[in-house]
Amino acid sequence: MNKNAFIVLTLLVLALGTAYTFKIQSENWTLKKELNLKKSSAKQSYSLLKASDIIKGKFIEELSIYKSFQYENLQIFILKSKTMLNHENFCCLKDALKAKKAIIRETSNVSKLSIDNLSNETIYINSGEIVRGGKQDRTIQNDYIIGPGSFNNVIESYCVEKGRWQQRGDEKSEIFETSENLLGSSELRTANSVNNDQNEVWKSVTDIQNNMSNGLRYYTKTYHDINGSIASSSLELSLNYGALKQVREKIRAELISKGLDFKGSNGIAVAINGEIVSIDLYNNESLFLQLSDKLLNAAIDESISKKNEVEYRTIEQIDIIHSIHAKTDNENYKIVNPLTLVYSSKQKELFVYSSIYNPQQLWLHRTWTRISENKTIKNDALMYRNIEVN
Repeated sequence: MNKNAFIVLTLLVLALGTAYTFKIQSENWTLKKELNLKKSSAKQSYSLLKASDIIKGKFIEELSIYKSFQYENLQIFILKSKTMLNHENFCCLKDALKAKKAIIRETSNVSKLSIDNLSNETIYINSGEIVRGGKQDRTIQNDYIIGPGSFNNVIESYCVEKGRWQQRGDEKSEIFETSENLLGSSELRTANSVNNDQNEVWKSVTDIQNNMSNGLRYYTKTYHDINGSIASSSLELSLNYGALKQVREKIRAELISKGLDFKGSNGIAVAINGEIVSIDLYNNESLFLQLSDKLLNAAIDESISKKNEVEYRTIEQIDIIHSIHAKTDNENYKIVNPLTLVYSSKQKELFVYSSIYNPQQLWLHRTWTRISENKTIKNDALMYRNIEVN
């Protein structure tokens, strides 16, 4: 081969390589590509996405209040909107762990855990879910979508059990075997998913334990010192405290007797003492049904912790609609993993957080969390952060 022919052949190979690279970046990734592409390629492709490209037009379409219920200081609104991901099959974390479809491993790093998806299903992790076991119980910081057959996926976490760093009883210290509960206070959710502050999480855990002790007194006529019990160091153990479980079940039974049923819906809004504390919408009805028990229990727990003798104030259904469609600012997004992009913004009194299912470039979960009066959003809480892609 002469010199000129070699140069021409080299240029042709380079041109074909450039064209193929452009083709890969411009196409929607399939799951197989997402699991196999290298980190650098993943970062390059996802950096092309803009929040404005995903959030177009009416983000929540055909929204209505399906049903509403009240029990003392707690109001529950069942929401229905257009769903565009019902064809996708998601498995919630609780069911995945119970069926041994997933393993969450202790990394000995408080802020990071690792999950293996052993199944052929896509696993969804909701921000604020609590995992029990390891060297200390944790709560998950972000929403995560974990693809089938993927291993060593990093999930960011915070400790909700100050003091323990060893095996507890007959639980395994190297893995987390169950996830039964969700953070049950707007203050905790703000510390976990908005301000990302471990010290604030610990303080909020102590506050909700004290508030639950006080709230239980109105139902049982007896003071229950949760902080002085065996559950004092662990939020997870506190949520399984005997008297609290009994009161929670009583309130659930009262709501169900009034007709509470989540079938045919895809969201829940919660108001306590006349204030919206949380709204959660899912773009997949089956996923919402899987999570509905956790969401309802968290709402009941927060209502118990905020129980008082003041006459109960209420809100109207239109207040929920206005909050969902209210203008937002400080809009930012971050890459969580190859399947998940999260988008955050702020309203006057609510922090808005959305997770995007990247293969479809559609929202999967959107949540509104009350910013409590004694909490401030840190200046960098809404800044773009590019999380390392595994």
